[in-house]
Amino acid sequence: MNELMAQVLNCLAANRLPEALHPSEPFLFEGLSSGCQLIELLNRQGWHCCGRIRASVASFGLGASQANESGRWFQVPLAIPYRTGLEDDRNQEILSLLPHCSFELELQPQDNDSILLQYCQGIEGVNGWAAMNDLHRPWQNDRHNGTVAYPSQPLTQQRLADAIEITELIAAVHNMEASSQKLHLGGYGALGYCIDSTALLEQCLNGSTHLFPLTLGGIWRERLRRSLDILLDQGFCINTSVVDRYRWGLDTLPQDLSLQGSARLEAMQRLLSCQPSHSPFALVRNLNGEVDL
Repeated sequence: MNELMAQVLNCLAANRLPEALHPSEPFLFEGLSSGCQLIELLNRQGWHCCGRIRASVASFGLGASQANESGRWFQVPLAIPYRTGLEDDRNQEILSLLPHCSFELELQPQDNDSILLQYCQGIEGVNGWAAMNDLHRPWQNDRHNGTVAYPSQPLTQQRLADAIEITELIAAVHNMEASSQKLHLGGYGALGYCIDSTALLEQCLNGSTHLFPLTLGGIWRERLRRSLDILLDQGFCINTSVVDRYRWGLDTLPQDLSLQGSARLEAMQRLLSCQPSHSPFALVRNLNGEVDL
């Protein structure tokens, strides 16, 4: 269900594309043609619909496993450390673990299990919606034991509809740029990572972001602005206010590859805010202040 609903939202988002890029008939789901309409319908039918900025330790898959003498398999937590470019109070460079960030969408019908989706720039090569991999990994993806951080307020009703519309604009612009430039992995890296796409959404929505580190470079921001203009000239269907938010978000989104001066304090706050409150990893525990496992 996670995968099917992700496909539905991506197809609904494609309805906004100009006819030259999307010549087929509009995709309809339950008679609806946009993600915003779908969220409004589910709300009317009594579903719990909630979106949240999400951060956790990046597992790049399932980590690893090993078997004991009885043949039972155990998960082995794996993560990738990186140098933050920030210093602690002893003037030592701070190390952290690469995070995985996304915009989590929970759709829960009455008296039934939730459908969980995530929006981000994916390593699979698409900026858009994907199923949330909810195979239980208590060291990395448990939404209730502190291994997943939710650094900002949840979004519901109109705020959630606004977020859906912004994701549809970001996806169209970034996927068009990746396609026209034939970028490796659909622009994953050049156009930022999962962190950057999620932070850009948060910046457009709230005027700031909690996420770190952000790497989307200036040259690619310029190229994304040009891709936006091309889409609009071709007839891309989107509210003007959303376009304005996106332009402002690109202009103001932080960049963390060369931090100095007063920018370091704000970056440190973002680094701390996106740390899980519970983790088996010493680097996370050094930052979140956790004492006992």
